[in-house]
Amino acid sequence: DVFNYVLRLNDLEANRVGRTIFVARRLPNSAKSLIVRNIRINQVSVNSALNFLVALGAETAVSRERLVTSVNAVPIAQLEGAQQSAITQTQTTTEDRVEIQRVDFVDSEPLLRGLLVAGDERTNSLTLVGTPRQIEVAIAQLVQLDVRRRQVAVNVKVIDIDLAALDRFSSSFSFGVDDTRFINQGGIGILNFGSRSPATTIPPLTAPIQVDSGNLGTNVDAATGSFNFVRSFFAQLQAAVTNGSGKILTDPTVVVQEGQIAEVTLAEEVVTNFEFESTASGGVTTSNVTVETTPAGLTLSIQVDRIDDNGFVSLSVAPSITSPTATVGVEVAGNTNTITLLSIRSLSSGQIRLRDGQTLVLSGIIQDSDRTNITKVPILGDIPLLGALFRSTERLNERREVIVLLTPQIIDDSDRATYGYSYTPSREAQQFLQQNR
Repeated sequence: DVFNYVLRLNDLEANRVGRTIFVARRLPNSAKSLIVRNIRINQVSVNSALNFLVALGAETAVSRERLVTSVNAVPIAQLEGAQQSAITQTQTTTEDRVEIQRVDFVDSEPLLRGLLVAGDERTNSLTLVGTPRQIEVAIAQLVQLDVRRRQVAVNVKVIDIDLAALDRFSSSFSFGVDDTRFINQGGIGILNFGSRSPATTIPPLTAPIQVDSGNLGTNVDAATGSFNFVRSFFAQLQAAVTNGSGKILTDPTVVVQEGQIAEVTLAEEVVTNFEFESTASGGVTTSNVTVETTPAGLTLSIQVDRIDDNGFVSLSVAPSITSPTATVGVEVAGNTNTITLLSIRSLSSGQIRLRDGQTLVLSGIIQDSDRTNITKVPILGDIPLLGALFRSTERLNERREVIVLLTPQIIDDSDRATYGYSYTPSREAQQFLQQNR
């Protein structure tokens, strides 16, 4: 031990061969016990592994193909008195070059100084040349570096809730006294004197004034339809309540690797615009109509940033729902074409951190509208309490909301895990699979 301490304090290299010990400031390779190990890495690239070993003090070399561009100037003979010129020719070729990397540290002593590492990008392997201790340290560090990226199965439920509540209340009644009739239907009052309704057409007149037959104006149909005059009293109350519901737009389970992005798209193309271009040349006009389409449906993007050792997953989701709302006719080149107006609802969650198996509810994409239509008989409809018999009230409340349920489940890719991923189909999928056996 004392001899080893002296060698270390004086920064000397030593190697024992049999009963002989070689000591020097720097031993030649023939006096060292050098070994060669070949390692194939699976997860990281050769370039990343070489840079990692260089940071620990090793010296690396790798052969790569590089593009080499050469420019040649060919002179051109000119007439006497003319300026001399040349034609340049550019040629690009590929050649193999060996790149050597080495870092000279200032204050620290590198651990793997003297280790030679050669990389092969084709086989993604490394060749280590050095002492047994250096090889042991380098392999131990490469094992920690060449770990598999974790994967997570992310289940995303996108629920579109359409809560359409409709409350309607109206009353209708009619009665008659002699030749006077009164009708109230849904807040519209009709008072008629006489047993006949007013005429809407005029008969043709004869000389001395000649007038063709026609209308006295636009004939507007009554809200109550045909008049049915009765002398007895009839009354009718109408009330209606309508409620909406929600539906699941998509329920995918996507396996995403750490640091990767997965995207699910369920959409169809709809026409949203027409472009008309007219070109006149030589008295001839050429027209060109371009149809622009936009995907309408669901687009879901999932990005997994990190899966840590504590069972937490850092990810972000960005669902976007595009749905047609109405169609509009536009005139293009003398023809009427129909385009579709789209409604877009999107959400970007940003980076969130969830525990393995934890479900997160994301909501907030809300579209709310409340409309009230009141039809009433003037003066009579404003009477307290009794005025409800002379008016019709319709309240329409529409609330559309998109809710995203997010559940990540980390996949066990360790050596103790079974090969393949277990898949548990839903009840509907299981019944379908059993029927098609």
